Amino acid sequence: MSIKGKTIVFYGTLVSGSRSQLQNQATELGINVCSSISKRVDILVVGLQISSERIEKAEKLGIEIIDEQTYLNLLAVEIAHSSDQKRG
Repeated sequence: MSIKGKTIVFYGTLVSGSRSQLQNQATELGINVCSSISKRVDILVVGLQISSERIEKAEKLGIEIIDEQTYLNLLAVEIAHSSDQKRG
């Protein structure tokens, strides 16, 4: 699954970096970042200590919910793909 061009929102306590670091990195790779859950969000990235209300809202809106590690794995694929395109 490619996350490039998708709209994501981060919630909960993130362990791999600050929220602003992750948001900036995502934006640099062509991922749109929002600050709140809405119908225009494609993916909710959940860290630790996220409220069940936010998860329920995302589920009702049909937003895909992934944990931080899954996001980091997808991000690594995007970074590798971006590097390949620059070389090729």
